[in-house]
Amino acid sequence: MNIIFSNRYIDAFVKMVSIFGITHLVILALLAMYKNVLVLNAFNILDLDAFIPALGEGVINFVLSYCVVGLVYCISFLFLTKPVNIDNRSSIPLTSILVELKKKFTVKSSSSDTTASQ
Repeated sequence: MNIIFSNRYIDAFVKMVSIFGITHLVILALLAMYKNVLVLNAFNILDLDAFIPALGEGVINFVLSYCVVGLVYCISFLFLTKPVNIDNRSSIPLTSILVELKKKFTVKSSSSDTTASQ
């Protein structure tokens, strides 16, 4: 698994929270399939309905909750991430393999090739 943080304790904590979060969402998805799809309301998942009970009810609030999720994703994408430079991705094994294959099979044109075709 890739290293997210250089501090091993923080890295383990972030991965643990991610695993619990993914497990929680899988359980909610199973509940949605067999019981009620409204359990997937993002306001319910965040327990915001404990403060404002009406947020966890109704289809309009369900749709609104995912509009908020989309907005938070867009803000995170635009302001909290950096564009990935293709040269910096060489540490990813698959990318480095593809870069090496591209270098190996790239046809280099020489002056003798251009004169022979004329």
